[in-house]
Amino acid sequence: MTPLPLNLLLILAAGAVAIVYGTNVPVRELLAVAFMGAAVAVMIRAAPPKGVPPAASIDERGNERVLTIGAYAGALAVGAFALLIAVVWPTWALALLGVAAVWVIVWWPRTLRTYTLTSHIVIERDAAAVFSFVSDLENEPRYWPMVERIEKLTTGPIGPGTRFSARVRLPASLGIRETVFEGVEEIVDYEPNHRFTTRVASGLHYNFDVVTFEEVPNGTLVTHRFEFLHSYSTAVMGATVIFGGSSNRIMKTNRIAAWARAKQILEGTG
Repeated sequence: MTPLPLNLLLILAAGAVAIVYGTNVPVRELLAVAFMGAAVAVMIRAAPPKGVPPAASIDERGNERVLTIGAYAGALAVGAFALLIAVVWPTWALALLGVAAVWVIVWWPRTLRTYTLTSHIVIERDAAAVFSFVSDLENEPRYWPMVERIEKLTTGPIGPGTRFSARVRLPASLGIRETVFEGVEEIVDYEPNHRFTTRVASGLHYNFDVVTFEEVPNGTLVTHRFEFLHSYSTAVMGATVIFGGSSNRIMKTNRIAAWARAKQILEGTG
């Protein structure tokens, strides 16, 4: 399958070719109308259904489809606008297509689409006690503000391959309605009293949660690193730029609150 960024570049390149080699103004205008018509048709396909409840479940595949369709519509709309202004300002029209092409290329590498959040906290308990509490994900609703429910799905002791079903409620932010995420979290590696790694196995995109435990003079130093790869369609549509800062702040705030609460529980102070 041809990757989305290459398809977007082909759409923009088609507009540039039409500007450079299409000297007939009516033909350019006709192509602009065709580009805009295609953009509108694509946007209609991406329109969300009516009657969405105030707190809706996250449909990752559906969201990805809408963003992908939106990316195609955006490229077609830019092409249409460039063809229209090319009648008077061909140089500016080509510059617009060039800027759009740079935007498409910038988000192609994984590096700029990877988000990492690392935090540290010292809990005044031995590593074995802290590890036992934290690695049992069924304890998360006790200290994670957004986690409503977690249930162990697999039998036997906790270890690599253990799976949990989870329900997380994400608060409304920047006009985005409150949403509920239900998925399956899986333990990937498990080193007792030292480290464990989990991932959302039901998610579409690369994600890892790594928690390490280190004995220090006054207890256990817990280091929590979360790494997530935003999809290309999310990035090219500007969602990581427009909403990324807000969502990252919310995630960081919840992370601080969660570990502060875990510290209180383990130290018996709250």
